[in-house]
Amino acid sequence: MVGSVFTDDDAGVRGEAKRAGRRRTGDTNEFTTTSIVGKLLHYYNKQEHPMKDRPTEVRLGIYVNSFYSISEQTMDYSLNFYFRQAWHDPRLKFVPMGELKKIKMEDARVNDLWLPDTFFRNEKGASFHAVTVPNRLLRLNSTGHVWYVTK
Repeated sequence: MVGSVFTDDDAGVRGEAKRAGRRRTGDTNEFTTTSIVGKLLHYYNKQEHPMKDRPTEVRLGIYVNSFYSISEQTMDYSLNFYFRQAWHDPRLKFVPMGELKKIKMEDARVNDLWLPDTFFRNEKGASFHAVTVPNRLLRLNSTGHVWYVTK
């Protein structure tokens, strides 16, 4: 299913949120966020890339936290950084509800989305930072823009 999965018929979700009472978590309504994500992912296929007729453009950014373990003998070094990726997935558009224009995805739901297969050429070894839980953030914008950050 291409485009937004929301229609005017989904206006009832707003009424349900009001009747259920607003449990606020930061700037978003937890009930509304859960229902929006559920509807977005109902027909979503993470095996299909976002732009069916052309390649998906992924913007990349790196914020270096530390540069360490430098060895002049072996010409090795280690980096600790945030790896930021952004792209547009029109299948994830949703109608903003009041102040709710961005959704921070729960960590368990991140694996339900298409993610770019980005890699670093000539790297000797790489790992993702995970102390008690994976250290990542995925935020959806109502326009279908996705921002994904890992450490």
